[in-house]
Amino acid sequence: MSDGRMEVDPKMQREFIEVLNRKIYDIGRMTELFESRLTLLGHKWTDREYEEFRKKIAGLKVVLAAFVEEGRRLSAELARSATLAEDYQKIRD
Repeated sequence: MSDGRMEVDPKMQREFIEVLNRKIYDIGRMTELFESRLTLLGHKWTDREYEEFRKKIAGLKVVLAAFVEEGRRLSAELARSATLAEDYQKIRD
């Protein structure tokens, strides 16, 4: 906010937060489903190649978990920003 003008639309921020939260949830669910399918696959595929594949997938899970965590942090930060912008609008109006 500068010169008494709003540079952010809190409504648009809230809409973005909703989309972000849905996508974060979707990624979490997809990761869980993928892990479960991989476990089922491991019942029939038990050679060294499977173990190497499983290790690579474990690394991917770490990356996705970090993405989800950062997304949650960003979502909370944006929510605080939207609240401040809404409070500012109330004062101005």
